[in-house]
Amino acid sequence: TLRTWSYAGGVNAAGETILTGGFDPIVALFDSTGLLIDENEDGVGVDTDPATQRAFDSLLMTTLGAGDYRVALTQYSNFAVGPFLTDGFQGSGTFGFQDVTGDFRASTWALDILNVDAANLLLPKPIPEPSVFALLLLGVCSLLRSQRQKSG
Repeated sequence: TLRTWSYAGGVNAAGETILTGGFDPIVALFDSTGLLIDENEDGVGVDTDPATQRAFDSLLMTTLGAGDYRVALTQYSNFAVGPFLTDGFQGSGTFGFQDVTGDFRASTWALDILNVDAANLLLPKPIPEPSVFALLLLGVCSLLRSQRQKSG
């Protein structure tokens, strides 16, 4: 069972409170070869966001044998392009957290992985926000200008 806590927020399996207002998540489950087993965009039985009255969190339940699996957590509308993880996702290269209704959302989320004997999580490194890049660019420009003034 894979259950997201983002769009409507709530209390996850670890007892942590996830604030409402997060993005509209999509969960895709792949086997060890990268073959897509299933994906879920909006789960039946998930909480409704009080502000939008929509239930956009994901709930994916399936029976699996022992083995290695990969989970991709993306935002709407990043559905898997093909049957393999290496095929990528439809919305690859999109930025921001905007739901199907056009509302901008936060980046808050949690993922419960339930009813498994063991799980090893390999999380990707976070992608810096655009403001971080802007500050970095401003700093580099300032250094270059300072160097030019000293040499000139």
